[in-house]
Amino acid sequence: MATVNHNLVELALERTDGGTFERFAQPFFAALTGIAFVPMGGHHDGGAEAFTEPGLFEGKADHFWQASIEQNHRSKIRRTVKRIVEFGRTPKQLTYCTPLIISNIDGEEDSLSEELGVRIRIRDGKYIVSHINHSEQTIEAYNSYLSPLLAFLREIGGVTIISHSKDLPARSLCVFLGQEIDRRRGNTELLEAVTDSLILWSLEGTDPDAHVFRTREEILERITTALPAANQFIKGTLNGRLEALASKSNSSGREIRWHRGNNNYCLPYETRKVVEQENTEDELLKAEVSAVFTSRINGVLREHNQAPLVPKAVAICHRAVELTFENQGLEVSAFIQGNTDSEFHASISDYVDRAMDELSVMGDERDLIKDASMGALRLAFYHSQEVERKYFSKLSRTYTLLFLLKNEPRIVEYFRRMSADFVLYIGTDLLIRAISEYFLPAADRMTWNMFKVLKAAGSQLILTETTLEEVISHIRAADYEFKNHYQDMEQYVDLALARHVDRILIRAYFYAQLEGPKKRLAGWRAFIGLFCTYADLHTKAGQDSLRRYLCEEFGLDFEPTSETLISIDEHEVEGVKARLLQIRGGRGREREEMLAYNDALHVMRVYSKRKELGEGVKSNQFGYRTWWLTQEMLIRRATGEIVAKKHALYMMRPEFILNFIALAPSAEAVRKSFGEIFPTLLGVRLSNRLKPEIFEKVMQRVAEASVLGEARARALVGELSDKLKGDRFKQYEIEYKGALRNGES
Repeated sequence: MATVNHNLVELALERTDGGTFERFAQPFFAALTGIAFVPMGGHHDGGAEAFTEPGLFEGKADHFWQASIEQNHRSKIRRTVKRIVEFGRTPKQLTYCTPLIISNIDGEEDSLSEELGVRIRIRDGKYIVSHINHSEQTIEAYNSYLSPLLAFLREIGGVTIISHSKDLPARSLCVFLGQEIDRRRGNTELLEAVTDSLILWSLEGTDPDAHVFRTREEILERITTALPAANQFIKGTLNGRLEALASKSNSSGREIRWHRGNNNYCLPYETRKVVEQENTEDELLKAEVSAVFTSRINGVLREHNQAPLVPKAVAICHRAVELTFENQGLEVSAFIQGNTDSEFHASISDYVDRAMDELSVMGDERDLIKDASMGALRLAFYHSQEVERKYFSKLSRTYTLLFLLKNEPRIVEYFRRMSADFVLYIGTDLLIRAISEYFLPAADRMTWNMFKVLKAAGSQLILTETTLEEVISHIRAADYEFKNHYQDMEQYVDLALARHVDRILIRAYFYAQLEGPKKRLAGWRAFIGLFCTYADLHTKAGQDSLRRYLCEEFGLDFEPTSETLISIDEHEVEGVKARLLQIRGGRGREREEMLAYNDALHVMRVYSKRKELGEGVKSNQFGYRTWWLTQEMLIRRATGEIVAKKHALYMMRPEFILNFIALAPSAEAVRKSFGEIFPTLLGVRLSNRLKPEIFEKVMQRVAEASVLGEARARALVGELSDKLKGDRFKQYEIEYKGALRNGES
């Protein structure tokens, strides 16, 4: 029985629509539960997709099933139970099926079961992935309904679903990409200010007198849980900021205490007072806004003798504001700052509806609360009081900060969709680095994980025959060097000596022996044997053995040289080669001649592949698909004329993949972060960590983008995207070093 790749199931579940998921769920769960599962189907299904047929002496059906892709599972479950009851049924259990990932499922089930008086069971995306290979029937359900969603992965040049998507805001993407390209060096001041704020927030509740402390690991976990995008920069700034805040020279009024013996941290009394004062001011600000909402809503609901509904309507207003920022953050921020004349009335109405769904506002009170909430929010946005303007301004700055830190669902989704369409020629340097990471902890395999993420997303990773020859040559050279210089002294090599070994694979071998798994390798031959058959290493069979391993491990597609040469102008290749040899000073040496030719060949292959796939014929928001993924920098100096002639860059840095795709949080995690940040004081407090000049610059960009037509904005996004992918000057929060101790290859 052929099984299904779990990564493909995850991709399909992310792309499924409601109807497709419902059609998949019926045969899938029928296969898991047996013949007692009875589909109901249709739009008049009585509130459920199926029921479990009772036993012979058990009476009427009371176990129902519902499948839905709705983001708010709680609201959907409540409405489903209500609808089942309205149809005259008496549900005792509801099994809710969703392609989404639901955190804390047992807690959700218990809470909803107690609330609704019905036993609730949730089967989410993780459950589906783990059971997809349960039987031939579950596999067939996948093949029939979910697999077709991934058809684009099997067609060269066939990815059309991401050429344009109406839910990706082109003007906002213009602002983000332009800001990223301009930021040529790391904005450490911004990152340090944000880190300080998050550290203080994470230490709230600590008290040395009560012996309540937090470790560095607890601080890190709390921060990255609240702000997933912080994971990209926090590890690089956390230690320095902890030390700075704990320093005696820190005079910011926001000191922390560091108990070095136990490596614990806490807030001293003085800082707790400062934080308490700030919190009080922010709490009062939100309370004052609530009071304004209450006053307006009272006037509407009292006319209908519905004053008890006022608190619920106020909560709806706050939630609608949060949803407005989550979905139209830049636009509403610019509107509040007076930089645009955009109207948000229609959108706010939608967000009020969503807020009422989340809070289960139903029946007659729904219309009353909507009228009251909309009236309050119209005045808040178009005829606001000073306290509302101050509050919205703080939320605008918080949103802009999250936007700049890539903690924005639509930004994450943009790069995720982009990664599903890449055609990447993999550089020799990255493949060597990847296999050197073999024994590192999973989280530290940066290159290895990058390949896995790209492949799972749908990218095509290509291993050319010339690259394969370079990799096997590197391994053979390492073998000769090991046997000639290290084999006889291996027993004397310690970590201090290993750090000074030049060859990255030999260095990785010694680290594996000295710090790797408890069971040491049998020796150097066993280490090389992890990647190819050692006995064949110096033969053509060894090269074939390595090819099979690399293609299997990283999902690479092999491209023979005969295919690489198709449609390539040999004169252009030779021209790039000659200029590169001139820069390198390696003319006349056989190996340098070969390496220069291979590099020139990859440059020209990128351009010919783009032509082969029809890239550049039709504009899209994601830019070019085909790139050479490498850290090879010297060749850039030899290709200026070619780049000018082709009007496009050809090389993508791995830092781009790491920062924007491989290490980025999921859109769902960021969406959850929005839902947890804006309703809390953290959402107001973070606004103080964005300098006015940075905020004003972003708002100016928004104003400039707002005058662009939709077509021009989409075209500009593609242009900016390509600049960002190939930007050799761009400094990233995470500089690409692979495994730090392995150093440079």
